[in-house]
Amino acid sequence: DYSFRDYLKNTFATKKPEISDPYQSSQEHHHPAIVMTAPIFDAQGNILAVLGGSLDLLQNHFLSILTTGKIGKTGYLFLFDTNRTMIAHPDPTRIMQQDIPEGDNQLLDLAIKGFDGTEKTVNTRGLSVLTSFKHLTTKNWILGANFPTAEAYAPIVRLQIIFVCISILTLM
Repeated sequence: DYSFRDYLKNTFATKKPEISDPYQSSQEHHHPAIVMTAPIFDAQGNILAVLGGSLDLLQNHFLSILTTGKIGKTGYLFLFDTNRTMIAHPDPTRIMQQDIPEGDNQLLDLAIKGFDGTEKTVNTRGLSVLTSFKHLTTKNWILGANFPTAEAYAPIVRLQIIFVCISILTLM
């Protein structure tokens, strides 16, 4: 009986699909997981049943693009909630961790307070990055994208070098 779980309570209360907060699985491996539910209605609009399924956050599934996808050569995507819990990240050791304390990344702090957009920042690993944040509408989750500035600005730097070289050659 899972009726005491928040995701089921919310499904019955709202009559809408629900995505759970991440949790440690009770299975032998104790991997982080989420549950998704969808109500099934009878002809009168009453909930007849609830279809539910869980996703192991360390296995391949539709969220895997967040952990395996690249932006350029070294950029990456990540997903976290407003409690700072990492839900999806290329480094699986960071999943289910709250390893970004308030104040360590001011742009992430702004995202938790509602900021959506792109800015240059230094991430918690000391890397200068262009970071974009977008809040999801169905959950208190935030999608983040980090693109190292060295890689992002490399074409501009190359153009500057070419321009300087051409300028020097034309002045001779």
